[in-house]
Amino acid sequence: MSTLVKKSGLKKVNMLEGPLIPSFASYALPLILATMLQQFYNAVDVAVLGNLADNTAVASVGATSSIIGLVVNTFTSVGTGV
Repeated sequence: MSTLVKKSGLKKVNMLEGPLIPSFASYALPLILATMLQQFYNAVDVAVLGNLADNTAVASVGATSSIIGLVVNTFTSVGTGV
């Protein structure tokens, strides 16, 4: 596994030493899961609005989903240290 460096109570991963695949997977997994969760949330939102509301509500979700995705991905990236 990759070399772990503990500094001030935080666990930091040194990706320059050790095998690359486990380090890369541990780094990319939160980003992948956050993106999948956001896409699932948007799909459920459109499905519920498609059954309960009119076309304007579904269009508003489609129009704002990219903005919400940008905000969520920005905070996810900041949280993982990108």
